[in-house]
Amino acid sequence: MDEVEELRSRLRDDPEFRREVAENPRRSLEPYELRVEDLRTLADDVVSEPGLGPVEQRTRRAVFFQLLVDRRHAEADDTAAETRPAAEAPGA
Repeated sequence: MDEVEELRSRLRDDPEFRREVAENPRRSLEPYELRVEDLRTLADDVVSEPGLGPVEQRTRRAVFFQLLVDRRHAEADDTAAETRPAAEAPGA
C-alpha cells in the first residue's frame, strides 16, 4: 500500500486524525511527501465527510486550497531549478 492509500485508510479509520487533518492539513500532513495530486485526493476525502453542511465543506476546502497553492508553487520552483542551465542558476 502506498503512502496516499495508507493516509486515506487512516482518515477513514481514525476520527481524531481526520479532525486534525481537517483543522490543520499543513501541520498534520507535513511529515509526508505528497504531490499536488495526492493532496487533492486527500482533500476530497476530508471534505466529503457525511453530515457536513455546506459552510463546513467550503471552510475545509479553503484550508486545503491554500495548501495546494503553496505546494504547486514549490513544485514549480523545483521544476524550474532542475531545468535552468547552470549558468543561470542563482549563485552561479
